[in-house]
Amino acid sequence: MVGSEGMSLVEVLIAVALLGLAIATIAGGIGTAASASDRHRKRVNADTVIRSYAEAIQQRAKVFYVDCAASYSLPAGYNWEPRHGYTAEVPSTSIRYLQPNGSFGTRQDCLTNGDRGAQRLTLRVTSDDPRDTPETLEIVVRTP
Repeated sequence: MVGSEGMSLVEVLIAVALLGLAIATIAGGIGTAASASDRHRKRVNADTVIRSYAEAIQQRAKVFYVDCAASYSLPAGYNWEPRHGYTAEVPSTSIRYLQPNGSFGTRQDCLTNGDRGAQRLTLRVTSDDPRDTPETLEIVVRTP
């Protein structure tokens, strides 16, 4: 009809489609923000765990420094545990020993040349979540 008021069915369908698209875009943005926030929180937690572990290892080395140590772990009863959902370790292959020329070498170099009083360790913290990458930190422990 000429001069009739109101909207046609096509106009209503276009408006509903545009509204649905806008809501879907907003919901997707909220989901992305929540996912990014979760990842960031896990990275911060892993960073806290690895720094806490580094401090515990350095405190342990002040009392229990071992020449040419083959491995590093905290003694039984030591008052440190990683946060739930994380594991912390010092892989034995990551331990390097100060050499006479100032570089860091292998354990065999240490056994041959003697311990020079410093060992470089690479600490690793992993999360139970398989999507997360391990956090690593290098520290140097010295004889007391």
